[in-house]
Amino acid sequence: MKLSNPLVLLGSLLPASASAAKCGQWFSSNCMCDSDLRYCPDGTNEASDNIKDQHPFWKDYEGYYSYTFTSFMFGLYPTPDDWFLHGYSSPTVGFMNQTIVGSRAYSHRYLMDAPNPEANCSTPMPAYAPPGWDGTCGLNGMGLLQEGFGTSTPERDGTVTTTTALQPDAGSWDASGAGMSMDASAEYKSFPIDDKTLFGSAKSDAFLVTESFSFINEEKTEASAVQDVYMTAGNTTTLVSSSRISYTRMESAAAFVDAVNAKYDEFNITYIKADLPMTKTCSRAAANGIAGECPREEDFCKVDPRCAATVKYQEPDASVEAGPIVGIVLACFVVLLAVLYYFHRKAMKDQATSQASRNQAMFARRIAETIKLEGPDRTLTPEALAAEFKKIDGAGNTDGTIDKKELWDFLNSGKVAKMNESDFNALFSALDTDGDGTVSFMEFCAYMGKAYDEFEKMKKRKSVQEKRGGADIYYSGVSTRILSFAEEPKEEAEKMEKIAKSDSNAGEENA
Repeated sequence: MKLSNPLVLLGSLLPASASAAKCGQWFSSNCMCDSDLRYCPDGTNEASDNIKDQHPFWKDYEGYYSYTFTSFMFGLYPTPDDWFLHGYSSPTVGFMNQTIVGSRAYSHRYLMDAPNPEANCSTPMPAYAPPGWDGTCGLNGMGLLQEGFGTSTPERDGTVTTTTALQPDAGSWDASGAGMSMDASAEYKSFPIDDKTLFGSAKSDAFLVTESFSFINEEKTEASAVQDVYMTAGNTTTLVSSSRISYTRMESAAAFVDAVNAKYDEFNITYIKADLPMTKTCSRAAANGIAGECPREEDFCKVDPRCAATVKYQEPDASVEAGPIVGIVLACFVVLLAVLYYFHRKAMKDQATSQASRNQAMFARRIAETIKLEGPDRTLTPEALAAEFKKIDGAGNTDGTIDKKELWDFLNSGKVAKMNESDFNALFSALDTDGDGTVSFMEFCAYMGKAYDEFEKMKKRKSVQEKRGGADIYYSGVSTRILSFAEEPKEEAEKMEKIAKSDSNAGEENA
């Protein structure tokens, strides 16, 4: 195997110093996105600019409602019908549909006041009445279409914000009826308190408007809202208006449209009409008969994080950490050493395996040349195995064990090629499992069990059969008892070892 230059390997693993590091890599600082969703691209790591993805309240809030609106002026005193509303009965009746699409929210309200037959119609029409009304006091009701729009925020906390450009009907009509009086510097936002409550505010140096909306039943079909308006003059802030609103959810868009049209007819309101239901549309100019444009895409994109020109929270360039760089240098060399060590060990293991197989084959062949097989099936018996052990032991000092010289003489006395010293030492170590320098009969039998397959092959070779003579031209099955002999209880193995030693001692006495 050809190994690459370790310096080349190291260079491929290290970051390029000429370019900014990418966060979250092994060599760089953590990404801000991992702990702060504001820094995540839209749609990654569960970050979303969709309003309904950011808080569960908005999913329940979207829909169609009918409501009643009661207003109190100047310190919570009830509004006088025949003066402030000029011939309309209180409370005001209204309808609202809230639409949320992606990062944008669309609100449409249809306010309606019934005519008051008992009104003092000799009172001049207030200058702040909705422009375009040409009805008869006490006969025709008044209607007002209010619409406003908002977007999610870069904070992704469920807050919806807006601007004066997105609120064409907010504030109050000016004396000329030509437009709205709004403070362009005001800050607007609405945010859920929990899954049932929404809080909104509009704040500037001149005024403060607060509004709370709360579902009041578990089904979230009924809701109540409170709106307070404060005006600021110098260091004094005064409550000038307070309103109470009760909402009831409507089952469908069709039911909503029918109810709005029915109420227009009931209150005899003819001058203001709109395509229903409005969702993402804006009908300010057509509905109210005044000049002015609806919000444009560029107006939305001034605050909509999905299309804003400036990204408020952007993942900063990551810093390269010194520790990992040093670590990777060391790791490269450790890996290189580990690879070299692995191949060295593998080569040694392959060599040892090859040597062990070669030794087993030579040992099995030498045994097959001389061992005595008895019976009609020419079966290898324990007695034959003991006799073979005795034969090897008898070549030197007959003491019931085989030493190195006795095994060497036995192996090199047959037709097998002479075993080299390295292979012989490995073979003797494999036989001498307890390391006492001699091979007992039990160790001899255990190794024979390991070399059984080689023994089966060797005994069928023609050269081995010729060595043994014609009596063993064919070997029948070897007793399975021999294969498992090494696994028999220690008492059985010791018994066979005693037989071998007894035979050896008897031979010495006869001599």
